[in-house]
Amino acid sequence: FYKFCMANRKLKNFEFANHSEKGKKKEINTDQVVFFESPNGSVFLVCQDNNDKEVENGPASLASQRIRYYLENEFVVNPVNALYNALVYTNGFLFEYGRKTEGFDNTGVHCACILIRDNQAYYSVFGNTSIYFFNGNKTFLLAKGEDIPEISSDEADVKNEPEVNALPLLGLSKTIKPEINIDPLVPLNSDILLMCTSGFYEKVSLKNIQKILADPMPVQTKVYRFIDMASLAGGEENVSVQLISFYNLDHQARAFKPAEKRTIRKATTKKKSAGTTTQTLSSTIQELKEKVSKPGLKHLLIAIAAIVLGYMFYDLFIHDPMPPVKVRSEQAVNDTNEIAEAAEQESIQSRYTIPGDTLYQVRAGDNWSRIYTRFGVCSWFIRSHPDNTGRFDNDDNPVAGRQITIPLIYSAREEFNPDFFRDFSLEQTGSRCENANQDFVDAFKARYELR
Repeated sequence: FYKFCMANRKLKNFEFANHSEKGKKKEINTDQVVFFESPNGSVFLVCQDNNDKEVENGPASLASQRIRYYLENEFVVNPVNALYNALVYTNGFLFEYGRKTEGFDNTGVHCACILIRDNQAYYSVFGNTSIYFFNGNKTFLLAKGEDIPEISSDEADVKNEPEVNALPLLGLSKTIKPEINIDPLVPLNSDILLMCTSGFYEKVSLKNIQKILADPMPVQTKVYRFIDMASLAGGEENVSVQLISFYNLDHQARAFKPAEKRTIRKATTKKKSAGTTTQTLSSTIQELKEKVSKPGLKHLLIAIAAIVLGYMFYDLFIHDPMPPVKVRSEQAVNDTNEIAEAAEQESIQSRYTIPGDTLYQVRAGDNWSRIYTRFGVCSWFIRSHPDNTGRFDNDDNPVAGRQITIPLIYSAREEFNPDFFRDFSLEQTGSRCENANQDFVDAFKARYELR
């Protein structure tokens, strides 16, 4: 979607343009430059992988598909959590897909993501991608992933090499913790966001980036200019760029935080010989003897001794070593327990990919068998979901036109439930789902320490 060719669209509050060009040393261009609307907001993606094979679903393509699938089917109230969950879900899916699919090499995906909701931007980056912000006068680096060298299948086994799995790319490790800006970027009219891969930002200087962004030329033309500049600079890598220009905004003030610059300080030590240390110690002792012999220093030492004695008297006879202890209220204890439980659940969720619920509009002719075929979830789990109370007819059958909640954590299909799908196979729930009940759910949650 919007791959290889120029895409340009004008919407209510922003205009965007993008393009992707194959690098000189690449046989094919597998980059994905994507835009789509979702219930969670407008989504922009620039995804890149190191795959040189012409396949229908390469890593970058699969990553953009999974991010889109989650954000189109799962509405999350907090946009930070929406983008976070989509990336965690996509990472888990890619990892399992790469582990189980023969010939699916170089699964790591570099990716820049922007989610715009209520004309405010949330973003995250992985690998060789960056996001810049232009406020009309100056260009700021908002986010930049770690520059990752290309690793071919001949150099490392991506699926088994621990050092490779530790790299900050989508799909290389089972779990990730994406960094999302908690404070949204609030743009003003004419502000511009730039998403790009290393094939662009390594060849085009910040000065030239700002020169093009400040020019009143159309957004589409700016993208063409960027692609040409990177290509003329001798770009070996694919060049993928996406621009978002804002207008018709009601914001009164701009708000954003540039990427922080990290400084690494290294401690230095000097090794001294034994002879030097002995000489230094002797010299120090002699200097102390000479100083103590001075009258002024004697008076100072006497004063210090008096202070020490006074403190000892206070500590022995005045200070109460067992002061009254403030007892926490029952509410404070409960709050502490809730925080501990939340931390424990966050630790559990970091070990597993826990899918959320999805909404489904019942269609004419739908029955429980058709719904199971679509989602792999037994009817008991759906009927017992609190959000579905009163959503069925007198016989507890689905009603066409009504919206119901599907708890995908109980799905027997791997694409929806990558970590737990085996627990809900027909071998476990029964060929007619006759084993699906509250005891089954309680045993499942106890097995994985889930609430």
